[in-house]
Order: sequence, then structure tokens, then C-alpha cells
Amino acid sequence: MDDAPIKSAVDGAPDPNASIPPYTCECLKCACLPCTVCVAGCTACCRERTHPSWGGGMNAAVAVLRTAANNVCRSIGFLRCISAASIPTWCGLIQPTNIGVADNTVAPHKGEWFYPPSGPKSCCCFGQFPGSPQQVSPTRLILYFHGGAYCVCHSGTHRPILTRIVNQSGCPVLAINYRRPPEDPFPASTVDCLESYKWLLENGWKPENIVFGGDSAGGGLVISTMGAARAAGLPMPAGGFCISPWVDCAYSFSCTCTTNQAFDYLPRDYAHMCALK
Repeated sequence: MDDAPIKSAVDGAPDPNASIPPYTCECLKCACLPCTVCVAGCTACCRERTHPSWGGGMNAAVAVLRTAANNVCRSIGFLRCISAASIPTWCGLIQPTNIGVADNTVAPHKGEWFYPPSGPKSCCCFGQFPGSPQQVSPTRLILYFHGGAYCVCHSGTHRPILTRIVNQSGCPVLAINYRRPPEDPFPASTVDCLESYKWLLENGWKPENIVFGGDSAGGGLVISTMGAARAAGLPMPAGGFCISPWVDCAYSFSCTCTTNQAFDYLPRDYAHMCALK
């Protein structure tokens, strides 16, 4: 599909020379993420509660994430390096282990299928659950676009949330790995998401049985892909859901990224850096 027909939804773009308020870090920037997380975890219990509505667990989790995010190297390459690994499917501490996960080998743009299994594994250790949507077409489907500031992450990093979505909804999920900037700038990601939707329509899925979903940057792609589908004259999906979506890349270094900086675990210069890509 040609990238040209899809235009930006905003009139302006971030000024590359725009200044952002400096963020005062607690320690020097470093590239040792495990060390940063370890220190943050050990000191989280001693920190004062950041927000009055947060419990101890939430406060500790945000403390770990804030310390890690504010002290890692500011580089897309480095962020991709530390987020390249997939969450193991057997890791039951952070995700359901009774959900099938299979590499996407049929739909465009790779990624993974997540589905309710139709039976037990063939092997308790390395076997795969039967019932993959690649062999048995489901009646319902969630087409999911992962978050990651449009620049990082992939379906494997989002297995905890995707397996929970399947576990709670009973609905299979196709999570694609769309192209990302800076190698493939906007609208490449939207083009890929739209191509995946078109493939579903061309292969037997009905639009009234498809729902778009996404978190953060993926939530923004839910909106842009719906707009692109309407512009292309395609039938609209049944709906969509956005989890904390990032939908305005023109002003990502201001507004709530500044006013909520005391509570957000991601520093505002991350948003500014990624928005310029």
C-alpha cells in the first residue's frame, strides 16, 4: 500500500529547536538498567507516597519505573536494546499461562496471535496450545497495536497485557509488529495497521466482529487506523479501545506531560524525543 494518501492529523509538527523544561534527575544518567531497577526497588519502600490515592504497591512500582526511566541512556537504539527481549510465556508471575501464543505466519507484519486454547498442551514444557486462529478462524477478533512511543517494543514485550485481554474477554488477539520510526517515519505504522485490517477482511473476518485495541502509541494508532479505514472506503470495525493513548504528537512536550510530571513515570523528554521522529 502506498504511504502517500495518509496524512498527518495535526496541522503542525514539534519544533526541533523547541526547548523543554529541564528535568532534575536524582542521579547521573547511566546505561545500567538492571542496577537502576535494583536500587529503585530497594529504596521504593522508604519513599514518601507520591500521590494520595496510591497504595504502597503502586507507589513502589512507580518509584522503580521512574528511577529506571529517568536514568537510562537517551537513545532509541539503547531503548530498543533493552526492550528487544520477549516476556517468556511460562512466566506466570506477571501473566496468565493458560493462553495460547503463536507466531503470526499468515497475516502481514508478523507479530503474534493470542488465543483461548481448545485443549491441553501436547507437551507440558515446550508444547503449544491447540486452537490457534491461524488454523481455526474465530468469529471474533481483537486487532491490537502495541505501545512503545511509536519507536520501541513489539508484541513480545506486551504479552502480559495481551494474555490478560484474552483471559478476560475470551476473544483471540492478533498483535502485529508495525514499522517504526526513525527508519520508517509516519505514516508507515498506520499503513501497516491498515494493511493488517484489510487482510482480515479479505480472509473471512467480518468487520462487525473485529475490534481495534492499543495502548499508549498503539492507542494513537487505533484512532489513525480508523480514520485511514474510513478514508479508504473500508467498512468500519465494530469498535476500538485505547489504553492511555498518545494521540497528539504535535504537543507532546507540553500540556499534561509537564503538569503531571510529578506522577508520570516516563520523563517528558522521552515524549519530546520520540515525537520528533
